[in-house]
Amino acid sequence: MRITTFALLFCACNLISASHAGARGRLKERPQVKYVSKSAVYVNVGKNMGLVVGDTLTVFRGKRAIAMLAVEHLSTTSAACRIIRNGTAIKAGDRVRLQRAAVAAVSHSPKPNGANGKSAKSKKRRPRHPANEVSGFVEFQGYWQQVQVGEKLALFRPSLGGKLKIRNLAGTGVEFRTRLHARKYNRSQSSYYPGRRDEWVNRVFEIALVYDKAGAPVEFGIGRVYSPYIRGVGYIDGVHFAAKINANFRAGIAAGSEPDQETLATNGHRRKYGVFLTWEKGSYQKQRLETTVALSGSYEDGVVNREFVYLQLNWSMANRLSVYGSAEVDVNRAWRQAAQGSSVNVSNFFVTANWRLNQTVAIYLSGDARHNVHTLRSIDTPDSLFDSSLRRGVYSGVDFTLPANMRFGVHASVRFREQSRQNNLFGSAYYSIRHFPLRGQTLALRLSYVKTQFSSGYRPMASLRLPVTRRLALSLGGGGYFYETGGRKTRSTYATARADYSFLRRFYASADFRQYFGSYLGSGQLQVELGINF
Repeated sequence: MRITTFALLFCACNLISASHAGARGRLKERPQVKYVSKSAVYVNVGKNMGLVVGDTLTVFRGKRAIAMLAVEHLSTTSAACRIIRNGTAIKAGDRVRLQRAAVAAVSHSPKPNGANGKSAKSKKRRPRHPANEVSGFVEFQGYWQQVQVGEKLALFRPSLGGKLKIRNLAGTGVEFRTRLHARKYNRSQSSYYPGRRDEWVNRVFEIALVYDKAGAPVEFGIGRVYSPYIRGVGYIDGVHFAAKINANFRAGIAAGSEPDQETLATNGHRRKYGVFLTWEKGSYQKQRLETTVALSGSYEDGVVNREFVYLQLNWSMANRLSVYGSAEVDVNRAWRQAAQGSSVNVSNFFVTANWRLNQTVAIYLSGDARHNVHTLRSIDTPDSLFDSSLRRGVYSGVDFTLPANMRFGVHASVRFREQSRQNNLFGSAYYSIRHFPLRGQTLALRLSYVKTQFSSGYRPMASLRLPVTRRLALSLGGGGYFYETGGRKTRSTYATARADYSFLRRFYASADFRQYFGSYLGSGQLQVELGINF
C-alpha cells in the first residue's frame, strides 16, 4: 500500500486511542494478563520492565494469589508464559507480579456447593469488558550501520509501527484489530534499483473485524485475516467463519485473495479457499486431544496453484507432556500432476514432543520435513535456488532449571541435504544465573557450533544484565565468529551495550549498540527504539 494510505490509517489509530484514553481507566497501567490462548498466557510487560526468560510471575485476583507462571518467550513490551500451577482459571485483567513465591502459596479452587456457601456456577461468571476498550502500542525504531572495511558503506533505516485493538466494539463483542509497519531504507550506494539509494517499504499485516469470544457458538473474521484452524491457507483478504456443531466438533470455511508475497499489497489474481472440521475433547489442566482435517486450494487467475489436505493432531497431558503433529498431502491435477509425476504426495510433515519430567528437567524432540512448495509462478525455478533444504531435519534438546536461580540447556540438530552426502550439523549450549555476581544482576553464556559441507565454526557469546534503577537496566556483552572455509579462517569479535528504560508508566525506550572488530569484518551498528503502550 502507498505511504499516504498508511499515514491515514495510522493517524486514525492514534485519534481513536486518544479519544478513549479516559475510558481505559487504571487497569491498563498495571502489569496484568492480556489474554489467555490455548497454549500460553500473555502479559503486558516484557524486557522494558526487566523480565528475562525463566522468571516466575504470580497471578493475583484481588489480594488472592491464584496461579504461577514461568516466562518462556519475551518481546520488548509483552511476554508469553507457561502455567506452572493454578487453582482458578486465569482471565484477562488478572494482575501479575514478579515474585519468588512458593508454589504452595497459590490458592486452590473452592469446593463446589458447600464449603464456602456459594455455588460453583456463580464462580464461573466471566467479567464483562467495557465497550470500545482500546489497547495497543505505537513504536518508532531507527537503525544505523557503518561498514568500516574497504569502501565505506552506510545504511540508515527509520521505521514506524503500531498495533491497535478495540474490544467489544460498540458493545457488540466484535474486536477491531490492525497491525501496520512502515520502513525507509537510506543507503550510501544504489540499491536494487539503478540510481536509487532510498525507498519506502510499507506493510499492513492485519486489519480486520474479529469475533472469537471463548465459548461462543460462532467465530468469524472479516478483512485481512488468518484462520486459526486452516494453517495452510495463511493470511487472506477475505473472511473466515467457524461454528460449533456440538460440544466436541467445530466446522468452518475461509475464502479470499492472497496478499502479494513481496509487498503485502492487495492482490486479486490469486484466490484461496479452505474448509475444515475439528474435534476436541478434554481440558488443558488435565488431558486434551484436538484433531483437524482441512481441504485447501489456491488458484492463479482460475488456474490451479495448489490443492492439498491439511491434517493436524495436538495432544497434551496437563503441563507435563505435549505432542503436536501436522502434515500436508498434495492432490495433484492438471500441470501439477505432470510436474510431480504423481497424483498424490506428502509435501510437508512436522512433529514435535515436549516432556517436562519434573520441575528441573524438560526435553523436546522434533522432526521437520517441511519445504517450499512450487506454485504456477515458481515451477520453472531450479530446486537448488527454490529450496535449499536447510530446515528439514531432526532437532532435540534438554533444559535444566537448577537451584540458586540457574538455568542450563543443550540443543542439537541435524539438517538433511538431498544433494549432498554431508548433512549440516548444529549445536548450542547455554547457561544463565540470576542474582550473580550481585543481587538483581543476570549472567548468561552461550556457545554455538555449525558444520556444513562448505565450512565449520563456532560462536561464543556472553552478556551481563545490570539493573540500575527500577525502570532502567543496562546490558553488556560480547562474542565472536570463528569459521574455517576451504582452508581460510575467518575471525571476528564484537562488543555490545544495551539500555532499556520505561517511564511515565506507558512509555519505553531502548538503545542497542554493537561494534565489530577485525580486518575481515568491521562495522558499527546502532538501533534505537521509542514506544508507548496504551
